[in-house]
Amino acid sequence: MSGDHRSKTHIRGRGEPGGGLTAILRLAMCLGLPVVVACASSGPPGPSVAPAVAAPAPLEPGDAIQVSFSREPDQSGQYEIDESRRVALPFLDEWSVQGIPPDTLRSRLLAAYRSQLRNQTIDVRLLRRVRVLGAVQKPGLYLVDGTMTLADVVAQAGGATSEGNLNDVRVLRNGTQVQADLRGGVMAFEQLHSGDQVYLPEKSWLSRHAATMIGATVSAAVGLIVVLTR
Repeated sequence: MSGDHRSKTHIRGRGEPGGGLTAILRLAMCLGLPVVVACASSGPPGPSVAPAVAAPAPLEPGDAIQVSFSREPDQSGQYEIDESRRVALPFLDEWSVQGIPPDTLRSRLLAAYRSQLRNQTIDVRLLRRVRVLGAVQKPGLYLVDGTMTLADVVAQAGGATSEGNLNDVRVLRNGTQVQADLRGGVMAFEQLHSGDQVYLPEKSWLSRHAATMIGATVSAAVGLIVVLTR
């Protein structure tokens, strides 16, 4: 038995799993190029937890009631609630909305209209004042139907810009921030409240430039391989 002990180094062959990927990653690191590594979770994803749904709140000053009449189109329109939480509606006296749940208010208004106006279709919608900010096409203040989803509200503001991050929509309400993923179907609130702020942030720098970075890495790697194999 020879006394000469030689250390053996195992070099992963081209046909072995991960050999090509490892070589490319090492080459990119030697070139000082950015490398993006995707990590897969080792276990199954945990169950999704449905967010708590807040009870619909009464309308507030600055909100509005939209009414439409099939035979009185000139009276159809949006009527704003004033600072005393009262609203002047066509064919009815002033109404106070203070402390009245939305469903109850709508039912009472429809009943009052139907008792006075016959043989026509009447529609009543309660609109809430919501501000949409961030990476949307038309940021600003909107009156939205309380049954609209966050996706509907973002669409009403013209939709997201090319840099808008639909995976991280934020709703600010009474000092509390809740995040939602519109692409994943996760909703922050079943109904928006008066004064809510919907904020759509921009995508991260890495997300916006990932394609360019990967392209530069591959191009540099291919160029170096061509030079070395000449």
